[in-house]
Amino acid sequence: MEKISKIIAFAFLAFLASYQNLIFYFSFDFQQIITFLFLPFVLYVRFENKKSARFGLFAIFLLIFYPFLKIQSLFFFGFAFFLLFLVEINYGKLNNLPFFLMLLLSPLASFFFNTFGFPIRLLITELAANILAFVYDGISFSGNIIFLGKEIYKVAPECMGLNLLTTGFILTLYVISKIEKETHKVASFWQIILILFIAFLLNVISNLFRIVGIVVFKAAPETVTHELLGVFSLCLYVILPIFFITKKVFRFKKIIIDEKVELAEAMDKKSKVRIFFDNYKYLIISLIILLQLSVLNFFRAEFRNYTFDESALKIELQGFDKEIVNQNIVQLKNEKTLIYIKPSVQFYGADHTPIICWKGSGYEFSAEKIVSINAHKVYFSILTAKTGENLYTAWWYDNGKHKTISQLDWRWNMFLGSKPYRLVNVTCTSKTELEAQVGKIIDSNLFD
Repeated sequence: MEKISKIIAFAFLAFLASYQNLIFYFSFDFQQIITFLFLPFVLYVRFENKKSARFGLFAIFLLIFYPFLKIQSLFFFGFAFFLLFLVEINYGKLNNLPFFLMLLLSPLASFFFNTFGFPIRLLITELAANILAFVYDGISFSGNIIFLGKEIYKVAPECMGLNLLTTGFILTLYVISKIEKETHKVASFWQIILILFIAFLLNVISNLFRIVGIVVFKAAPETVTHELLGVFSLCLYVILPIFFITKKVFRFKKIIIDEKVELAEAMDKKSKVRIFFDNYKYLIISLIILLQLSVLNFFRAEFRNYTFDESALKIELQGFDKEIVNQNIVQLKNEKTLIYIKPSVQFYGADHTPIICWKGSGYEFSAEKIVSINAHKVYFSILTAKTGENLYTAWWYDNGKHKTISQLDWRWNMFLGSKPYRLVNVTCTSKTELEAQVGKIIDSNLFD
């Protein structure tokens, strides 16, 4: 009870010290809820009598670099690692899975799934349509929609989105933890990364055959058949293979014995400074982290990953009213069109993807696809409000000379020293108006 009280007390202090910066990370959505539920089944104490400061040192290290790199996830990891540090100094050294659970809880995971899930859905739709073409005549696809006669099948974000991938990864970590306990072996970080990468590929394959099954069995969304196909695909194509793959991986590891750690040392041979540090080192590390969290939270506005974009702020378009909104975002607006020009971030940072921003405003994405306008590829989607109103939106990354929709493309170019890329998002009340406005903006080279 005393150990639990200490953990709760220090965790509460850490939360108070970083509340304003931390509160945005906790939305208590499906991803976070299922991760919290599986915490007791994935984590376990590997060495009961061995305290470890590793997560505390990780937290200090990440929080030192946070102000320089301005990656918001570093603050989250600093806080999360501090909680793991509190567990390890009170109960003993944990297995190697906590880092990966924290990764799933972090905003980095949400950004990755939402951003890269879009092109993966388009690829899966194309592959599923090609497979179905061997069985059905007259099948076609456009973006994330498959057409079979008069029937339409949409590959929604849920089919290759955050919830399904999170479930797959959580169950994979559970399998690793279960086999660790049974074999008394512990997977290394590189082995866990390898298994999770395989799980990701299997998730993609699972979704591919799930979509094929939905078309074959005509399983409409929100039906029992539709849901059963999802569960069946996850178990057959992900969990079952991962179980046997993990078993094979553990065959090559040595058994780790949980030996008791002898704490008695020759204290009389140590200096007073060394004795003091040994007695209070965990308290000192805790106070350093609490101080870091407090200072970084107080000056949180100084550590946002965006730059003062003078070229974008000077842009004027005839017939549009201009407004500078938060974080140097340029808004250009008239009766039919809304344009957002979002500032560049570092090549390693999270950009302002419209997928997240529009969803946060209550819109649903549909008819996602890649379209070509004036020989340039842009992402296209229909936005549907809760009222049923439809808007048409397109976006791309632009540095004046080069326009792209590839995350890897613009990040690699910036790494090599190219001019900064801004995200340009154009939204109109009609598809015809959207195509016209995007064509004008792409040809005008706003950032030259």
